[in-house]
Amino acid sequence: MSESLEELREKLAGLTPEQQAYVVKRVKREQEARRTLWECKVPNCTGRPHRTHPAPHARAAQRWPFRTNTDPHWGAIWMAGRGFGKTRACSEAVKTAVRMGYKSIGLIARTAADVRDTVVEGESGVIAVWPEWEKPVYNSSKAQVSFPEYGAIAYMLSSEKPDSIRGRQFDLLIFDEYATYYRAEEVLYNALMALRLTPRTGRAAKLGPRALFATTPRPTKAMKDLLKRDGLLVIRGRTHDNLENLAEVFKSSVIGHYEGTRTGRQELDGEMLTDVEGALLGYDLFEQDGFRVDPADMPQITRIVVAVDPAVTSTANSDATGVSVVGLGANGHAYVMGSWALKDSPGACMRFVAKLYHQWAANSVVVETNQGGQYVIDALQQVDPSIPVESVHASKGKFARAEPVALLYEQGRVHHVGSPYQFAGLEQQWASWTPDDGESPDELDAVVWALTKLMIRTETYDPWAGVPKATRR
Repeated sequence: MSESLEELREKLAGLTPEQQAYVVKRVKREQEARRTLWECKVPNCTGRPHRTHPAPHARAAQRWPFRTNTDPHWGAIWMAGRGFGKTRACSEAVKTAVRMGYKSIGLIARTAADVRDTVVEGESGVIAVWPEWEKPVYNSSKAQVSFPEYGAIAYMLSSEKPDSIRGRQFDLLIFDEYATYYRAEEVLYNALMALRLTPRTGRAAKLGPRALFATTPRPTKAMKDLLKRDGLLVIRGRTHDNLENLAEVFKSSVIGHYEGTRTGRQELDGEMLTDVEGALLGYDLFEQDGFRVDPADMPQITRIVVAVDPAVTSTANSDATGVSVVGLGANGHAYVMGSWALKDSPGACMRFVAKLYHQWAANSVVVETNQGGQYVIDALQQVDPSIPVESVHASKGKFARAEPVALLYEQGRVHHVGSPYQFAGLEQQWASWTPDDGESPDELDAVVWALTKLMIRTETYDPWAGVPKATRR
């Protein structure tokens, strides 16, 4: 081996500087080609490096889904848990499609920031997966990514403006995190109406226009309707499929916390859940127009509380501590601005609560003191004695306390602010928890305390106000 290396060095030394530069360039190009090589021919490959593909690459479930020129599917959906590699799969699909001959591509995400920061500029985004000599040209002012070598253009779009899709023409569509879209049905209708270009070159001409979806499922009407469409190939996947490529903190804080729970079935296993009989709310409520509010569209907030539903103990098997930030608007509606389930020591949890209190300039912290919750108040006072704390004591059961708050949701007087994924745990508990459930609904409890403090304050309050008698239960 050492002799052959010496011979190689002698040959390189005998070359002119221009020839040496050319050799170095070719070697780097070969290395870059191997790094960006995505698909192999091993049928059920796990994506780990092997002889023909020395770098991590696609697992079988991440490959371009239309395997033959006569594939009957018009579209495919990666319906998988968080961290499965959906964004990377879509970015690689764009690269594959452009090389096949697709010319006009629509990249659609929930918001303009999402399509920019994740789909295009992200670590696994469209730009990152190309080798250096084929890097696409990104024009942020036009919201376009062009591929000069192939004569293709990708257009950046968001679900915030479904009408902006009208009048366009595409031969390939990418829908990133479709289950989170604003006005998803309208976006899909406009996008599929625009999927009318027939590719004219390469393998794309034989395949025809195609659509690709990638999402962690949520039981929304739009998702249910999409999955009912004939000709849609469903590719399922779990967070565990990509475990070796995930950060340790994600494994411990997210997987460790949600694995084995109903939320984990959706967020980690990619399972489409359904409503539970006897639960306080149904999933359809969370998809009603006006329920979700963009932070920029919030009204003036007159009062903010941070509510805490403390865990009784802080062992590995303990319930989580539920924490919520809720504001009361000048319009009389409530805005849930954050919801968390914490599994940590009382001191660590209260440091997080104190941070939220100052971050949101809250008026007070509300803490349930049943079952020894006073120790949480003591911990918070040790962290920051300047924070005003209001203790509350439950005289009714959880379900009875939550019913008036559930009615506020049904009346359209409670809104969730920001991304649906931030509220996945909370919404799961509203739509699945029943009195017979063995688990404690920590996030639900915290929001109930916050909304009770902000909106249900007098005996004259009528939770049925505005609800037709025929629909009262």
